[in-house]
Amino acid sequence: MKIRNIAPGARGLHTTTGTHLLEPGQEIEAEMTPAEHASSHRTGWFDMPAPDEDDGLDREALKARAKELGLDHAPKISTRKLKELVESGAAVS
Repeated sequence: MKIRNIAPGARGLHTTTGTHLLEPGQEIEAEMTPAEHASSHRTGWFDMPAPDEDDGLDREALKARAKELGLDHAPKISTRKLKELVESGAAVS
């Protein structure tokens, strides 16, 4: 999964390949255990799919579509909520 640090400072992240220090705005592709995924998501420091959202939705494509439609959203919006936002915005357009 793609994980991006949205915090104002560097943050540590535990993945299946070890610990990574992500600078603000830095993004990595990594796998995490379910427990670490849930813990990291709860911090609010990272833009990442919610633990229950590993359903194949393309988060980056949804973000791009939301931008095309002029839809604002919070950086931490869940992928499912982002999908709902895009679908409702597309229906209005």
